[in-house]
Amino acid sequence: MDWSYVSGFFDGEGNISVSKISRKGKVISYQVLIRFYNSDLNILNNIKGFLGYGKIYKNNKKTDDRNDLYELTISSKPQVQKVLIILSTYSISKKEKIDYILKNFDFGYNNNSLFNLDEFHSLTSRKNVNKFYVKKEFRSFQQVPCPICGNLFIRSTRRMACSENCRNLLSTQSKTRLTE
Repeated sequence: MDWSYVSGFFDGEGNISVSKISRKGKVISYQVLIRFYNSDLNILNNIKGFLGYGKIYKNNKKTDDRNDLYELTISSKPQVQKVLIILSTYSISKKEKIDYILKNFDFGYNNNSLFNLDEFHSLTSRKNVNKFYVKKEFRSFQQVPCPICGNLFIRSTRRMACSENCRNLLSTQSKTRLTE
């Protein structure tokens, strides 16, 4: 297990939660939580072991009629800060939220009374779906020509050609070369 795996898991199955702490109806501070969700308890135990902290809870929700849902929660300010700093370097879909927290939330002993919770929540509201970080970041990846047809595409470790047809042709060519 490494940080890229944990970050990818967090992008797909995790969230950052910011909640108000109030007394007598007045907000006195905020708390930041990092949560990972899954129905496989072993995966969450492995992530917890890798991170070295966090608590695993059985969530009241179920994924379907058979599977329970579990959550790994990190709530300590220093631990949340450490994890977010590292996740920020690997995250794609939640990077904007992570960076906002790291820039605007005081992980020290201050009460964060000036933290703007509405602005934080606006980063991922459905009305802003076209502004997701993935789309902005996706454009900055290097495009390469397809080895079969020459069309530009974004190459990844799993995608070596631009379309399904080109991938099949590339795979056939590779198999032919191996048998020769």
